[in-house]
Amino acid sequence: MFDERCEVLILGATVAAAGILAAAGQKAVIVESRPDAGYEFFGALRTVRGKHISPVTEQGIALHKRFAARDSLRACTPLFYACLQGGRVYLSAQVLDISRQEDGFAVTICDASGERRIFAQHLVDTRAEARYITAKRLNVLFMSGRVAGIDLPAEADMTEARRQLAEKLPELAAGEEIVAVADEFDLTLADFRTLEYDGILRIASAGYADPISAFDAGVLLGEELMGR
Repeated sequence: MFDERCEVLILGATVAAAGILAAAGQKAVIVESRPDAGYEFFGALRTVRGKHISPVTEQGIALHKRFAARDSLRACTPLFYACLQGGRVYLSAQVLDISRQEDGFAVTICDASGERRIFAQHLVDTRAEARYITAKRLNVLFMSGRVAGIDLPAEADMTEARRQLAEKLPELAAGEEIVAVADEFDLTLADFRTLEYDGILRIASAGYADPISAFDAGVLLGEELMGR
């Protein structure tokens, strides 16, 4: 017996996931282990907002216009969260088990309300798996709005990254006041849309250059999965 059913279950509350949700609505469920969303752009303090791209979906065009009116990607964060409102989104939820079924997937998750078993016809992973990461960067935001950072190898962990950042911070800051250090790595990924032997479609949101491109790609994928 299942507690919920959906046409598409999305792993990771990423910007691409929000695009899929925009296309699929209540037919989609998002499951995220973190307590926040959009971390691959907003938590990573990535600077590119996609002001100069041309999204092709109606939802992407609308979000692009809203983002363009803000002066920084950081200021766009509330606009992104608005895309998740009203959706079936589980934050701080752990995936306990994924079982392939004849006609879909059975996914068991656990959050503050306990265990929940969800049946999905399609399963999409929008997270950045380690095997696709080719490089990392840890960014810092300064009072002027400038973002700088240090480049790191793909295998670097956050503890070592912060140690290296502390050593180079005086040079990076050049006397400027620090506003924030990124909570997440700014990632560079290799090929990031694959359908593998397990039947899970992988489309890592962090692989896109900017959030508008990631959102637009998510909408297109959502429409494809909904048969439009």
